[in-house]
Amino acid sequence: LAMAVAIRVSSPGPVIYRSRRPGVGGVPFDCLKFRTMYADADRRQSELEELNEAGGAIFKMRNDPRVTPVGKLLRRLSLDELPQLLNVLRGEMSLVGPRPLPQRDYDRLEEWHKKRYLVLPGVTGLWQLSGRSDLEFDDMVRLDFLYLERWSVSLDLQILVKDDRGAPDGSNEPLVPPEPEEPREPEEPAEPQQPEAPGRPEEPEEQTTPPKVIVVVVED
Repeated sequence: LAMAVAIRVSSPGPVIYRSRRPGVGGVPFDCLKFRTMYADADRRQSELEELNEAGGAIFKMRNDPRVTPVGKLLRRLSLDELPQLLNVLRGEMSLVGPRPLPQRDYDRLEEWHKKRYLVLPGVTGLWQLSGRSDLEFDDMVRLDFLYLERWSVSLDLQILVKDDRGAPDGSNEPLVPPEPEEPREPEEPAEPQQPEAPGRPEEPEEQTTPPKVIVVVVED
């Protein structure tokens, strides 16, 4: 509620900004965010294109004049993306996955970039854990492919815990997904042991008895 009031007081316009973005399979959806820019931001986009500081398909300015003072704070704390939890409940996004790009960026993608749209976009991903401000766009896409190749529930949990927007340990070290384990070859069954051939039964020892002595007495 406090964020909503601050957004409305800082500049005219709605509290929630609906950004139309391609989702899984390139199907567009309304990506929800707390509004961090002035209401005429989309119209002023073309005026600022020549000041783009990012390479590749994306647009980025460190000191974008369209961002409101409250918006700068929300972005620094990454609170502007909280409404995307509603997109997750709608089935339009997942908690972890490739970040959804604005339509302007999507239209500038190369064909190999679009493979990242084979899955639901995520609220967070490897971009957030790997120096997202310093990476080239192609490297960001390669991180998406690495995530898709090595996906596991354990990896998703690691990303959620280490996300620098709320990492409990304050760590900002890059997360490298582990390589999938190669399947082990089944062990060959041990050869059954042959039962030993029964030996000849031992012959009982002959018991020798002392001979009987017969004494004959002859009387005269």
